Amino acid sequence: MAIAFRFVQFGFLCFLSADFAVKAEEETNSSLLASIDALNNGTESLVDAGSRYNTEVAVRLAYLATAAYCPNIANWRCGTACERSGRTTEVRVATSSFLAAKSIVGKQADNSCFVLFRGTSNMAGARADLGSVAMSVKPNCYAGGLACRVSATFLMEYEKTVGPIRDSLAALGCRGLPIDITGHSLGGAMSVLAAFDLSKEGYNLRNVYTFGAPRVGDMTFHVAVRETVHVPIYRVTRSDDPIPLLPWRTTEFMHVGTEVYYIGPVHLGVRFCQDEDESCSLANQHRLTSLLLTCLNPNWCGHFKYMHDMKEGLMSGRDCSLHRRLEEEEASADLDTTILLP
Repeated sequence: MAIAFRFVQFGFLCFLSADFAVKAEEETNSSLLASIDALNNGTESLVDAGSRYNTEVAVRLAYLATAAYCPNIANWRCGTACERSGRTTEVRVATSSFLAAKSIVGKQADNSCFVLFRGTSNMAGARADLGSVAMSVKPNCYAGGLACRVSATFLMEYEKTVGPIRDSLAALGCRGLPIDITGHSLGGAMSVLAAFDLSKEGYNLRNVYTFGAPRVGDMTFHVAVRETVHVPIYRVTRSDDPIPLLPWRTTEFMHVGTEVYYIGPVHLGVRFCQDEDESCSLANQHRLTSLLLTCLNPNWCGHFKYMHDMKEGLMSGRDCSLHRRLEEEEASADLDTTILLP
């Protein structure tokens, strides 16, 4: 069963056990709220954000995010997901052996680079991802005089791969080149962390699209990301996906980015929202239990169907094309580009 499916399973179990019903003390920081108001007034309107959103780019990046679920992709032979995400010329992969988070840095024929993140890929990781709403201070992240706080588990997974990401970007000559960042599910959460760090380090971000990502950090992190990342972060969601509703809204977590909300397949239309807007996916908060139940069958679950009907296959490793012959070839090849972290 696809690992993203395990993520949904544990979301359901944790919801029933009331892990997400734990309410943090709500402290409204007037300076942060003022910062958000100023950002909303000073940034492009939702109409402008909608005009800049590119459906074809979203489909290409959705294929890239799907490719991240495929094993042994150092030679970039994973079937449809690899073939339809642009011609890739070089790939470097880093995998954490603990929670099996994976980051992939690649260079494409148009002289651009990409950074991908796979979501959870083992049962221990899924349990850790959704079993707690504990938060940690994110280093070198501040807004309104306060330190950013993000999911402790997301940060731990991300920090396992951020060093190799920097090394791979340098090795592939990506400094100064346009960079796309994307990921699905937990991979989407890690993409937001990477967008913040790489923006601070002066990388040339071109597109940041996440698919079915959960909330990542608190209001301070929300403000810091918006002040630091100078390209739109498009947070793609669906009405039948419960994961963007997690962690539970009564905690300190807050989404960041322009929400691109699909009712279902692409042809049914799209709506754009900013922050935590009840006109988009937040309107489905009352359906969280039923959505999680539906997602126990991945064929019925919107969490795996992003950009359908313009994209083929589920957002999982289920459609990866890795035959025995290719596996044997890759096992015998010199794959120095694959880095296994301790």
